[in-house]
Amino acid sequence: TAPIFTNAEPLLPSEHEHHDTSRIPLRLSEAADRSPRLLALVGLLIYVFCGGIAFWATLGIGFVKAIYLAVVAGTTVGYGDFTPFLNGGMPRNVKLCIGIFYILLGNVVIGTSLSLLVSSVASKQG
Repeated sequence: TAPIFTNAEPLLPSEHEHHDTSRIPLRLSEAADRSPRLLALVGLLIYVFCGGIAFWATLGIGFVKAIYLAVVAGTTVGYGDFTPFLNGGMPRNVKLCIGIFYILLGNVVIGTSLSLLVSSVASKQG
């Protein structure tokens, strides 16, 4: 008897065929090796945006002012022109804990992002 599907391709490639790995999804570590600048930028944007949402939700301020506070607090600049404790909303101790956590997290995120950027530039030059 003749096979029913004469032009059918095999489901799995044979051992001798070349595998095209360009379409395989990357793991996070492999993506970081390929584009550290993009990963650093996305990390910083996520950090600022999530901080803005947290400050907006907890302090009861406008979103633009919350993003401004997230950038100023995350970079530990602290101009002093805006004090979140004067507004209503949550108790002062809760606001203080959220602010401290955000600043400590910012030190890690900003430090890691800068490290990725510097290593990326150094590897391109060397």
